[in-house]
Amino acid sequence: MVTKLDSLHRKAKECLKDWDLDTLYQNTVWIVQDNKANILTDEDLLIEEISNGSAGIYQGEEILNAFGLWDFIEDRGDLDEQWEVILRFTEILGELITEIMRDKYGLKGVYYFTNHPDWGDYGLFYREEEE
Repeated sequence: MVTKLDSLHRKAKECLKDWDLDTLYQNTVWIVQDNKANILTDEDLLIEEISNGSAGIYQGEEILNAFGLWDFIEDRGDLDEQWEVILRFTEILGELITEIMRDKYGLKGVYYFTNHPDWGDYGLFYREEEE
């Protein structure tokens, strides 16, 4: 398992190269400001959708495709294994994005991946941290 975690960590660092962090920063600031101006919600904010909730049972496959994670799956039909890899990978990726966005742009919040509680879309969320 340690080898798999190391490999997922390397894959997450590699995946970061595909993200336009300047655009991610701009989108985050815009969404946070828009949310505050319109008092839309107190919940965490979806910054970038990876898979629409309408994908249903195929959502895991969409996420694996989006991040190129199939090489980490031993049994392609095992949904539990698919989600285990997705959760471990996106936890690492979220931590890396948070660290970069804090260091480079001074954002105080946390980035993480999950499903939206109301409509099931899976993506990158942002939660502001109290100072």
